Amino acid sequence: SENFPIKVLTNIDWDKLVELFSRSLIFWHASGMGEDESRHPEKFEHFGITTVEAMASGCIPVVINKGGQTEIIQNGYNGFLFESWAELKEITLKICSGNTDFNSIKENAAKSSKKFSSVNFERELLDLIQVEIDNLGSA
Repeated sequence: SENFPIKVLTNIDWDKLVELFSRSLIFWHASGMGEDESRHPEKFEHFGITTVEAMASGCIPVVINKGGQTEIIQNGYNGFLFESWAELKEITLKICSGNTDFNSIKENAAKSSKKFSSVNFERELLDLIQVEIDNLGSA
């Protein structure tokens, strides 16, 4: 990140994270890069809560095309998936070039993040429970 406006921060508190997400354009996630997914699945993000949090804050997610990230990101719609460091660089440069309007991707990312909200989770869980209750009543 030398000579670029990039900072790598670790173990920051929640309020600082939210503030940084709100000021950021891109969210990178590469957990598991270079690992064999079939041999070491634990090296990969299984869900990707930080990706969803970044999306909710308006970041464009650029994430590894492995693990749970593939269940969250629709490539080119609400973010981008990459397979290699070269592809990560290419996508990042395209976003930063300013030649393309990425507002729709940011909006789609924010909308998509709502699918994983606690309110939506509770609603879907209650719907499943109701289906089971209805099935018991008709048995």
